[in-house]
Amino acid sequence: MNSNNSSTLQTPKKTRKGLFLFLEFILGVSHKKMKTLRVKDRSKQGWARIMVSAISAYGNLLKDQELESLEGRVSMLENQRLEEVIKK
Repeated sequence: MNSNNSSTLQTPKKTRKGLFLFLEFILGVSHKKMKTLRVKDRSKQGWARIMVSAISAYGNLLKDQELESLEGRVSMLENQRLEEVIKK
């Protein structure tokens, strides 16, 4: 791996945060487009599909974030339990 690629790599948390921000932006834009009265029905349907996709992706990111948090908590509890067993 060259040095240019390694400097552009981000941690999963930073990447996830960036995706959250991007999806929030997309949701804001699509919401604006949806509430505009002059947008044709066909366009509104397209923006509605974008909103549904963005909301779904946002939900999946939240689920991944919660799973990562739970994995960390379980790991911590397992380590605490192991330390207790070793002390006995």
